[in-house]
Amino acid sequence: MDEWLGKHKNVPTSESWLNQGEAWFSTLPRHTLKGSSFEGTGFLLKAIKSYVNDHNKHPKPFKWKKIDAKG
Repeated sequence: MDEWLGKHKNVPTSESWLNQGEAWFSTLPRHTLKGSSFEGTGFLLKAIKSYVNDHNKHPKPFKWKKIDAKG
């Protein structure tokens, strides 16, 4: 890990970036896995790789919205 971080100097580690990662991973079941049935892990892996490849061909940034907490 230290070697990888040494090569990638602009790696965000704050919570907001981690939240963005969670948001991206939440799209996977909604767009690829929900309601699907796979005959084995190979088919599941193929579906996930296909989603990632398609997503990377036309990436779109997440739109951040500030929500005021009430309480």
